[in-house]
Amino acid sequence: MTESMMTVDDVAKFLGCSARTVYRLIATGAMPAPLRIGGLIRWQREVLESWIARGCPRRK
Repeated sequence: MTESMMTVDDVAKFLGCSARTVYRLIATGAMPAPLRIGGLIRWQREVLESWIARGCPRRK
């Protein structure tokens, strides 16, 4: 796994929230959807950084 791929725990730490909150954000469409690799879910750091830079818009 490359350094730019983040786990749920990595994302929670990055956003300053709990892993449960990350799952809620996914479920409500409030954050970029993760990549699903087999049974794993991962985010690209660049996607999250861009999302934050744009003011954290909801998914459409």
